[in-house]
Amino acid sequence: MMHLYVAPFGQRSWNGLQPDMAPDGKDGPLPSIPQALVQARNLREQNLHCGPITIHVRGGRYELLKPIFIGPEYDDIRIQAYENEVPVIDGSFLMEDVRVQEINGREVWVADLGRLSDVLTSPRSLTVNDEPRPRSRYPKEGWLVMEDVPDLGEEFELFDGSRRFVTAEGDFDPSWRNPNKIDAVVNHLWVEERMPIQSFDPETRLATSSHTSIFTLKNKGWMGSTPCARYYLENVFEAMSEPGEWYIDAEEARLYYLPKAGETPDTCAIRVPHLTQLLRVHGRDGQDVRNVHISGLRFVNTDFSPAEGWGKWWDPGTDPENWRPKSSFRHFHDTVHEWFRQTPWPRNVKLAAVPQIAHDLPGALSFQQARDCSLSGCQLDALGFYGIDIRFGCSRLRFQDNLIQRMGAGGFKVDGADTFGNVAEQTHHIAIADNRILKCGRLYSSAAGIGVLHSGRNRIEHNEIAEQPYSGISVGWQWDYYENVARENLILNNHIHDIGLGIMSDLGGIYTLGCLPGTVIKGNVIHDVKSSHYGGNGIYLDEGSACIRVEQNVVVRVNGNALFEHWGRQNIYQNNLFALGARELLELSREESHGIIAQPLRGAMFQKNVVIGKEKPLWQDQMTYLEAGVLESDLNLYWDVEKKEGVEVWHQNPWPDLGAEEDMLGLEDLRKHGLELHSQVADPGFADLEALDLTIPENSPVHSLGIRLPDIGNAGPRASENRNLDVRTTFRTTAETTFGDG
Repeated sequence: MMHLYVAPFGQRSWNGLQPDMAPDGKDGPLPSIPQALVQARNLREQNLHCGPITIHVRGGRYELLKPIFIGPEYDDIRIQAYENEVPVIDGSFLMEDVRVQEINGREVWVADLGRLSDVLTSPRSLTVNDEPRPRSRYPKEGWLVMEDVPDLGEEFELFDGSRRFVTAEGDFDPSWRNPNKIDAVVNHLWVEERMPIQSFDPETRLATSSHTSIFTLKNKGWMGSTPCARYYLENVFEAMSEPGEWYIDAEEARLYYLPKAGETPDTCAIRVPHLTQLLRVHGRDGQDVRNVHISGLRFVNTDFSPAEGWGKWWDPGTDPENWRPKSSFRHFHDTVHEWFRQTPWPRNVKLAAVPQIAHDLPGALSFQQARDCSLSGCQLDALGFYGIDIRFGCSRLRFQDNLIQRMGAGGFKVDGADTFGNVAEQTHHIAIADNRILKCGRLYSSAAGIGVLHSGRNRIEHNEIAEQPYSGISVGWQWDYYENVARENLILNNHIHDIGLGIMSDLGGIYTLGCLPGTVIKGNVIHDVKSSHYGGNGIYLDEGSACIRVEQNVVVRVNGNALFEHWGRQNIYQNNLFALGARELLELSREESHGIIAQPLRGAMFQKNVVIGKEKPLWQDQMTYLEAGVLESDLNLYWDVEKKEGVEVWHQNPWPDLGAEEDMLGLEDLRKHGLELHSQVADPGFADLEALDLTIPENSPVHSLGIRLPDIGNAGPRASENRNLDVRTTFRTTAETTFGDG
C-alpha cells in the first residue's frame, strides 16, 4: 500500500510522500485532498503504483472553494485523519476586520463583505467557532397567525396552495429594512414552507411570496388549531435583539452580529458559508465509484437555499438544466391530486416546501453510483441541507460511528430508482449504524433523522436520534400495496427520543409507508414524542404499510398513539411495550378508500405485548378489524397506572365527532369475539417505568405470559469493540434478525 500525506502547510510542488517538511525544505505533504487525489491518479496512470492508496490528512482547517470530487478513477482509496489529529473540511469564508459598533443601544459586531460580496450573493447561514447561529426572527417565541388567505374560499383541499396571505394588524412593518429579503416560514401539518416575501401592500396587509405553498394556508379542523396557518418571519433587521442573532444587508454588503455573553472578536471566528456541498462521491457514464473509505474527518459550515428542483434530482454540483427528472409520486396515481398528474411537471411553479421528510433536498456529503464504500468516525456539524445524501445506483455502503449534529435538515437520506426505474440505479444494502444524529432539522423541520425512500435491504441499527422536529426514522415512499423496492429493511436497536418538539404534526419515532415485505422493526427504544397539533406517534405505520414485523420495541411517553396503523395489512406486533401515552395507546385507523385489494389479506396479529395506559381506553379500531374478525390478539398484558381496576381495553369507534357511537369494551367483552383469550389485566411490576427501569420481579405476569421484552441498554450506539466495520460482511444474513424470538 502507498501512503500520501496532506497538511495545511503543504505545497503543490511537493510529492506528498511524508507527513512533515523535509529537512532541506524541498519536499513534504501536499496542501489539499484534491491535490492528493490527483497525485494518486497520476501514480496509477504512470504505472508507478497499482494497489490501494491511503491519504493521511493532518489536523487543521481546509477551506474549500469547491466540493471535493471523487469519481470512478479514484477507486481503492482510503482518506483518513493522520494519527489522532482532527482535519476540518470547511465550506465557509472567515470574516476579517470585525469591528464593534453601538446600534440601538446594543453592542453589535459589524464586518464588510468586501471582495466576498461577489461570491456571497445571498448568504443564509453564519457560524461562530463552527456553531450555527440563527438569523434574526420575529417573533422570538411562538408564532404569528395569518388573518386570511384571499385565494381560497370556504371550500378548499389539502393541495390548494397559495403565494398570498393577509397578515394581522401590526405583524408586518413595511418600513423594515429590505422587506423583500424577509422570509415567512410556515410550519404546518408535516411540512415547513419557506416563503420569501416578494411584496407587501400596507393598505390591505397583503403579503405576496415568490414561492407557492404546497399545502393550503387555511386550516380545517384536523389541520390546525387556528383558522389560518401560523408562521414566523426570518431575516428581520429590526428584530435582531437576542444574543447570537445576525443579519446580512445584501445592499450594503455588510454583516451585523449580536454577540453572546463572553464572546469577543479576538476569540471568535465568524464564518459565512458559501458552499452547499463539501464532498461528492459520484460515478458517471455508467461507471461506479468503488472502495473509497473515509474516516476521522470533520465537515463543517455549508449554506442552504429555498426549495428547488421539485420533480428532479436536485444536484448543486451540476447545472439545473441538466437535473434528471425524479417521479417520486407516480405510485400515487389512484389518489393523487390532479395538480400532480400534469405532464410535463409544472416546473414553472416555485414551491415553498420540499414536502414530507424534505425528500428533495441534497446533502452536504453526496454519494451516487457508489459501491463498497464507507464513512466512519467522522463529524458533521453546521451543514445546511441533509448531512449525507445517498442517491441512485448505490449499494454496499456503510456509515458508522459518525457524529451528525445541527444539520439544516436530517442526518441521512437514502433514495434510488423505484420499481418502474432502471434496475442498475436502484439503491440497496446500505448500512447506517452506531451514529449519533442530534439537534437536526433546524432549518427544514420536516426532515427525518434518517429518511429511506425507494431503497431496500438496508440495515439501520444502533443509532441515537434526538431533538428532531419530525420523524426519527422514515422508511418507504409509496402510499399503496403495490410492488415496492423498499423491502427487507431492518430497523434495529435504535434509541430515538425527544422527537417532534411540539413543532410538526403527523409524525413518528419510526414511520413507514407502503407494502414493505420482510421489513423488521425490532429492539428500538422510543420515548418523549410530542407533536404540535396531532399525530405525535411512537411507531407509525402509515398508508399502505403492510407485511412488517414490529417486535421487542419500547415506546413510552408520546402525545399521540404509541402504535398507530393508518390503514395497513398483515403486520405482526409482538413482545413490545407500549406505555404512557396522552391518548389511546394503540390505534388501527381508517379503512382503505381505494377499492378492492386482493393481496395482502386484511388483518393483523397482536400478541405478547405489554400495554400500560393512563386513564384512557387502550385500543381504538377504525379499521373495523374487530367487526371483520381479522385480528389475532392474545397473550397480552394490559394495565392502567391510574385506574388499576375496570381497565377499558377497547374503544371501538374513536371519532364520535364524526357521528360514530362509542363502544367501550373490557377484556371479557373481547373474549366473546374470540380475542384476548389468555390475556391479563395486571400490574407488570416495573421498577420505575417513567425512568425506563424495566426490571420486573420473578412473579411478574410478564413471565407467565411468555413475553420477551428487550434489553433497553442494547439500544443506541455500541462500544467500538462490538462493531463490525467490514462493509463486505454486513449483509451476509438477515434470517436470524428476521425470524428471531417468536
